[in-house]
Amino acid sequence: MAETEPTTHTPRPEIPGDPMCEDMARRWMASDRQRAAALALLASLPEEYRLCIVPLVLVNKRHSWWTEDVVVEHVHAYFPSTNRGHETPDPRTLAEDAAYAALGKRMGTTSWCVIWRDGHAAVFEGFHSNEEEQT
Repeated sequence: MAETEPTTHTPRPEIPGDPMCEDMARRWMASDRQRAAALALLASLPEEYRLCIVPLVLVNKRHSWWTEDVVVEHVHAYFPSTNRGHETPDPRTLAEDAAYAALGKRMGTTSWCVIWRDGHAAVFEGFHSNEEEQT
């Protein structure tokens, strides 16, 4: 299930003062609910699981371009990772596939957020996209 949720992270825009960069930094992040759930999951797992990957959907986004009409949707699926590579199945791939399933035929791209045990998080744009709305 994908839905738009609030996030209270502190943004660090790529170009401070640029309205589009500030908008992107403010909205493109895992929700507070996703972050709390990921941290709770990691706390329940052995220390070797160093991070959790959660899917995001960027509705109306064209690959590599951020515009004001991008809608960030939060998909509630959680994929813990040891971050040592060679995990089968690959948690990042699972997160991206979940984001693509949630995107459906709408125009947009996939994304995922990596959340580390200490609470730090980073977002990445995925490889799946629907550049034009499918009919």
